[in-house]
Amino acid sequence: MKISAQLALVIAIGWALACRSGVGLALAAVTLIPLIARIQAEAALLKAQFGGEDEADCHRG
Repeated sequence: MKISAQLALVIAIGWALACRSGVGLALAAVTLIPLIARIQAEAALLKAQFGGEDEADCHRG
């Protein structure tokens, strides 16, 4: 889920830049704030749920 949300943000920024849309770029920037919070919350949940197993998986790639 995290990767698809990040990909959607990159695509939105790309379209905003391609269309030279300041409004689109501003909307993408505003979306960045809750996305970062969601990523951090998801990481904390995975760590609480799986502990060291999730940590080891993150380092594996």
